[in-house]
Amino acid sequence: MRTFAELKRARAWAAEEFGDPAAAVFLLFFRWYDGSGQGYAGEDLIASMWGGKFALWLAPQWPVSMPVVVGEAQIRDVRSMAMNTWGSERLGPGVWALSPSLNMPGVVHAYIVLTDVPEPPPWASTAGAPPTT
Repeated sequence: MRTFAELKRARAWAAEEFGDPAAAVFLLFFRWYDGSGQGYAGEDLIASMWGGKFALWLAPQWPVSMPVVVGEAQIRDVRSMAMNTWGSERLGPGVWALSPSLNMPGVVHAYIVLTDVPEPPPWASTAGAPPTT
């Protein structure tokens, strides 16, 4: 899914079908947006730097923010999968995958792919991550 409308419909379907929108697992594509994301008026799901932090915009006024590093995620508690940072892996020019999945019970469970990401990725400098390869 690539748009706010598609995600909204999918969440409604999963809530009706399973009682929880996070019971279904989706694949979401977020286009990189160079602005903060606030006031974005397009229809695509976007990722941006918001207040100096990496953010995924699940709706036009709903950012989800967590630090991201280049490489493996930093997991605080393996049993609960509580994380300090998401990990990111370059799949190709401008395309990155986040890991592990975004799992917000009652909201959404999805694997995340970022597109149109500049080189180096903007989060690399804010998280002190090593340079991309």
